[in-house]
Amino acid sequence: MLNQWFDKKRGLAYGIRFGASGISGLFLPFLLEALLHRFGARTTLRAFAVATAVGSGPGILMIKPRIPPSMTPRKPYGNTHAFLRKSLVYVFFATILPKISLPSYALSLSLPPSSGDTLLAIPSLAQVSG
Repeated sequence: MLNQWFDKKRGLAYGIRFGASGISGLFLPFLLEALLHRFGARTTLRAFAVATAVGSGPGILMIKPRIPPSMTPRKPYGNTHAFLRKSLVYVFFATILPKISLPSYALSLSLPPSSGDTLLAIPSLAQVSG
């Protein structure tokens, strides 16, 4: 949607979007860790799901494409899984995997759980500054 709505300040729009996701990545691991210790996994995950739905739900309902669907170009691929034939997709997968495994790696080194949170927050800090 950003490509449709922002012609002149598209870089700024993407910068704000990715910066905001980086800021949430700075604080969310520590918040979730504290909530998990205090309330347990079941309550924490339910509360997180409700908070996400309440925070994002109304915004999703307000998203409208700027270009009418009749004027948007057709999809270049008929198959919905055709993106798997692109090598760039696997590069993106490879960049995601280390971040996903950081907390488990910290635990395998017998580090305290907060070290895993810190390891998750460091790339988010780099994302915000970038």
